[in-house]
Amino acid sequence: NSYTQNFGIKMNLNPEDLECKAFKKTKCSWCNRIKTTSHFQDADNRHTYKILHYRNCQSSWVIYLVECNVCKLKYVGKSETCLNIRLNNHSSHIRIKVNSCELTEHFLCNPTTHNLGTDITIILNEQIRKTTTAVELGKHFGKKN
Repeated sequence: NSYTQNFGIKMNLNPEDLECKAFKKTKCSWCNRIKTTSHFQDADNRHTYKILHYRNCQSSWVIYLVECNVCKLKYVGKSETCLNIRLNNHSSHIRIKVNSCELTEHFLCNPTTHNLGTDITIILNEQIRKTTTAVELGKHFGKKN
């Protein structure tokens, strides 16, 4: 099977590779938070998108979705580094009380009822090229600028 992404990248795909999976790296604290799935929904739960290829906690240049299991709020982020390193940075910012983004703000504002290490589900939505712009991402995910 061949598939051309909205970004013009042609890939050979195996049907089993069209999902986000936990890598199950033995010392990774995030692997058991990654939801194995072949699709994801936008923050408003209005649109469903297919996941185009396999990614895991070691993947870099990814768009990821973190859902708070307590209140069901969703955060979408981009990581140029390996996802596990990005999530470790979020965790560190919460621990030292640095509000660096909406995700850290959410957990800093709810310290007694929310725990980043246990109360989230992670979905790796998409792998992007280094040159992908915010406008291209908006077009891919159906957003209008």
